[in-house]
Amino acid sequence: MHHKLVSIIIPLYNAEKYIKETLDSVLSQSYSNWECIIVDDGSTDSSKKIALEYCAKDARFKYFHQPNSGPSAARNHGLKISSGDYIQYLDADDVIFPERLKLMVTQSDKLEKNVILYSSLLLGNCDSIYKTEDYRF
Repeated sequence: MHHKLVSIIIPLYNAEKYIKETLDSVLSQSYSNWECIIVDDGSTDSSKKIALEYCAKDARFKYFHQPNSGPSAARNHGLKISSGDYIQYLDADDVIFPERLKLMVTQSDKLEKNVILYSSLLLGNCDSIYKTEDYRF
């Protein structure tokens, strides 16, 4: 079993419509050694309240606030305070499939080198974000 910590960094700005589904996708991970760093970039909606509810449910969620500086600044702040061996960036309106972190760590361990892993882009539809099709550039 892998024991390397994965830091999931989520820049958050006025995403009350999406953040629950995003955080639920983090909770659904089959790989359990993660921390989720939520960097609120000055939200004015109920995003903070929702994020704090997840922090209260699971100590692996960590909430930080900063004045509005943009998503890159939020990601950089999250990176500075992360503790992980690996970094997984995730936008506040995206989801990751349950095997994502396990697959990422397993593949990285096989390579035994500094590596950047990414996956293809899947597009959901308005009925279900999980009914997906490949997106080709």
